Amino acid sequence: MGLMKSLYADLSCEEVFELESHCDHLRNEWIAEMEADAQAEDEAAEANRREAEDRERDLAVAEDARCRAYRRAWGWPEVWQTILAKGHELTRPA
Repeated sequence: MGLMKSLYADLSCEEVFELESHCDHLRNEWIAEMEADAQAEDEAAEANRREAEDRERDLAVAEDARCRAYRRAWGWPEVWQTILAKGHELTRPA
């Protein structure tokens, strides 16, 4: 650190200004890169969230289609209502 202080102290005012300007420029570039990285991470997280929602919706649609097909195959509710009504009559004690 001592060497750095002595080198910095040996600089003229214009050189100090140029050095600080260069450091500011680098710092601004780094900040812009960090902000771009943060934005990319946010966009990736949003894309992942949308994909998860799409998968959930696809599963729900598939489940609904499966349930509808099951009901059609077994004649629910019309056939089963009749069977249950008759079954109720058949299961009454004599």
